[in-house]
Amino acid sequence: GNYRVLEFFNRFAAEGPGNLKRAVLSLEAFQAETREVLKKTTEAMSQNLFFQRLSCLLESGEREVLEVLSGFRVPVLALALEMQSGSGGPIKIDGSRLLSVLEVLHRYTLIEVSREADTVYYYASPIVSQLVGPSPGFSHPEAGNYFLDVIEKTGGAVKAYEEAFYHFHQCRDVERVGELGNTLSRHYDSIYMYANAFYYAEAVYRLAGDKTPGIVLNRLGLLYDLYGKYDTALELYKKALPEVQRLKDKKAEGTLLNNISQIYKARGDYDTALDYLE
Repeated sequence: GNYRVLEFFNRFAAEGPGNLKRAVLSLEAFQAETREVLKKTTEAMSQNLFFQRLSCLLESGEREVLEVLSGFRVPVLALALEMQSGSGGPIKIDGSRLLSVLEVLHRYTLIEVSREADTVYYYASPIVSQLVGPSPGFSHPEAGNYFLDVIEKTGGAVKAYEEAFYHFHQCRDVERVGELGNTLSRHYDSIYMYANAFYYAEAVYRLAGDKTPGIVLNRLGLLYDLYGKYDTALELYKKALPEVQRLKDKKAEGTLLNNISQIYKARGDYDTALDYLE
């Protein structure tokens, strides 16, 4: 698939030599200009490479497995696919056939297989995933549960948290998104990767709204404070305050009251700042 992309890109470059210069000067502008070309390239690839040559070789069960694997963004164990084959799941083949089906897909070069010690991971590359598309019956909750299982068994790699967050966000599981988003934003905040911390905290807030955990609201407020968005930070601090008071979390309440007071102090409103400190 990657060689096929290069073939089409080579043709595109040959038709307009100035395209390469524009790509070097600004990748973003180049992507915007060539979006329609990329769409046509994908269509051409699907017609010339996949549907005409390989599609006819796949049995229905093999296609189902490929479509489900295309729903994952990272390599996964066969367990991830087994969890998609329950009652009403998109994979209809018997579990005992799954490994042989994966071997067929690998032989057709439609998926990649990697091994770490005795563990085997399966992966549909982005170009194949884009051509095939995820199964209409793909279960994001089960995908999220798979990564929670990975977290439990491996001690919690950040990537597993990120993938669990992605799948639970896709199915709008507010509780899980809140828990995972809090963990990820706290992690990135602790290692000074503020843009990443902001991304996860903001994603939780956009989905959960008033149900956003107070600790996430406070962290998001701190990040807005860091970026100089004091009005937004103050609004978030005040939204977080009733929840921590309800939970009788005195430490978190004290932190929020101090954060609020510092904004009023920066504004020169010392009386209000002192009220919150008192």
